[in-house]
Amino acid sequence: MGKSVKKNNSAKSLAIATVIFAILIIGTSLGGLIDKVVIKSTKIGDYKILSDYLLAQNKPLGVLLLFENNSEVRHGGGFIGTVGFIDIEKGAIKPKSIRSVYYYDHKAEVPGYYEETTEGLNGEKVMNTYTLRNSGVNMDWPRNARRAANIFEKESGMSVDMVVGITPDILKSMLQKTGPIYLPDYRLTITADNIMETLQMEVESGTDKAQRDDPKSVITSLANKLIGILSQKSIGELYGYIPDIDRLLHERQIVAYSKDLHVEQAIKDLGYSGGLKAFSGDYMGFSESSGSGTKTGSYIKRDLSRQITISDNGESIIDITFEREHLAMENLYRYFDPEFNGYKYLVGYDQVDIKLALPKGSEIISSSGSFYLADKESSYDIYIFGMTVQPSEKKAFNIMYKQPYSQVMGDTFNYTSYIQTPMGTFGIGIKDCVQVPKDYVLLASNKPNFTNSLGNVCYDTDTSSDYFLSLVYGKK
Repeated sequence: MGKSVKKNNSAKSLAIATVIFAILIIGTSLGGLIDKVVIKSTKIGDYKILSDYLLAQNKPLGVLLLFENNSEVRHGGGFIGTVGFIDIEKGAIKPKSIRSVYYYDHKAEVPGYYEETTEGLNGEKVMNTYTLRNSGVNMDWPRNARRAANIFEKESGMSVDMVVGITPDILKSMLQKTGPIYLPDYRLTITADNIMETLQMEVESGTDKAQRDDPKSVITSLANKLIGILSQKSIGELYGYIPDIDRLLHERQIVAYSKDLHVEQAIKDLGYSGGLKAFSGDYMGFSESSGSGTKTGSYIKRDLSRQITISDNGESIIDITFEREHLAMENLYRYFDPEFNGYKYLVGYDQVDIKLALPKGSEIISSSGSFYLADKESSYDIYIFGMTVQPSEKKAFNIMYKQPYSQVMGDTFNYTSYIQTPMGTFGIGIKDCVQVPKDYVLLASNKPNFTNSLGNVCYDTDTSSDYFLSLVYGKK
């Protein structure tokens, strides 16, 4: 009986961690996930590797949690305003702390983390200085995670084995299940509908900030309340959270990184790493980073249209238009900032730098504004352009480029395209059109709904995850 109780307690701890820390969904049970994955030995093997790792039966596992606020978006997800740390040992979760990122960053008057990179445009060595709060500057999230782990270890003295990035969508998802939560110390009722504005207003202008206490304490209070509620639920009840967590994982509202090479490979195989995808066809990745200091991310409607034109010799010209519309009609949520000693708006103008990952050697033909090659990551050239929209305003930015390779044309050919969305994306409307030479006809598509006008095949979709297109053509 004692052994059974120990096993159940372990499973329950893992189930609770699944909901709170999301990626730990893998450690609950393969049985709860079998219906949601393709039954292949490699896939099951990846889950088994993660399950054993997260149970931490052999040695304690230190997990760094990065709470990334995508309302103030960064290229690596969102602004890291809050960090947490937990130990897992023999299936038991031991929360250590949830603190403001400034608690750690302010331990050193001068930032103590330097990183030398040789990924400059000409392969030159560049030395950069980072703090934990600004560690998420790359599109490739595992690279950001490694940097965050190194900085956290220097600033905290704790050893990190795994890093998990979480956006507020995980809290929204949990509150939809638990219902409203009342925080008596703050006299606040937190719901799935008001969580972002309520927490952000409390952080920016609440009692803690006015008294020069940690303004992120309200998040710790909410987390402790959630842990208390979830700890009372049965494993069966907690399994009800799995569909939402599964969706959030695939939308990259939750990403993970492990220093263990085998575990990291399993995370990549399952699509939970947030890394730039290696793709041999038509690839484009994009991400944003806010420079306005406002929390406007959730108020922006994003649309992307692409016209791909394939010539007789297989060359591909891609014409892209990014459109951003500010859905707020005016500045919102005016508050008094005691540190600024004046009034600000939580939601105001939206200013972002947008990074675009394109295959190396892509030839830029034109752009509607400043658009320049800034970096290289993985197998891609990284370009940057800026956009600013005021409340109720809509703007567009256009880029045209030629792919660095030619499509192999024959009696048949297969055109594949992959658009990768960033960690913490709010979703985007995509209109994708492919124009082929007139002597080819579409034979098959992985997308069921499309229009076809004189060989120009177009697809419209709204997505919060990556977009993959595969078309097969044959000669008439």
